[in-house]
Amino acid sequence: MKIYIEGAGPSEAARTECQKAFAKFFESAGLKGRMPRTIACGSRNEAFDKFKTALKIGEDALLLIDSEEPVPIDSETGKPVSPWNHVEKRDGWNRPDGATDDQIHFMVVCMESWFIADRQQFIRYYSTGNRRCNEKAIPDHNTVELILKQTAFHCLKIATSPSGNAQYSKGTRSFDILAIIRPEMVAVASYHARRLFCRLKVDQTWLDCSEFE
Repeated sequence: MKIYIEGAGPSEAARTECQKAFAKFFESAGLKGRMPRTIACGSRNEAFDKFKTALKIGEDALLLIDSEEPVPIDSETGKPVSPWNHVEKRDGWNRPDGATDDQIHFMVVCMESWFIADRQQFIRYYSTGNRRCNEKAIPDHNTVELILKQTAFHCLKIATSPSGNAQYSKGTRSFDILAIIRPEMVAVASYHARRLFCRLKVDQTWLDCSEFE
């Protein structure tokens, strides 16, 4: 299986770092020995285009992107609407022919939502070397699904402002953090993370896939 991921921009070096970080994250989730191949695609639209191409040639493929905005709740089910429904209304993307609901997944509004989900590891990363962290600036959420993108970035920027030039910003530092956060903590805080792990058939005591049956 290949996972086409939004992130890393046009730099090949950054894309390699992104792929390595996701590999470590998925390995920590218990997928060692049956790892998906992660492909960093740069922009959200690039990821979608490459995913569509993969479908056309018959690949077993998933799309993993930011939702950019909180995913609306379906009033009938009480659960988030289908990701395809979300990107159709928000981005005008049509579901590709043959694509199923379980082939598109979200890192919630952005990957930084996952960092807030495992705030302890983020704080630990920013408590070594020349890095400093004001942990009170990072919200302690049981769910990160509703944290706005600008709020997530603002919280992490303010929290790491004591680090000076090492203050958090999007880039290689993002992948360093992704590589050490704990999937089980992300799963506790995020419906969409649980949904992704269940699709990848993660078999861990901390993951209950019954909500997706």
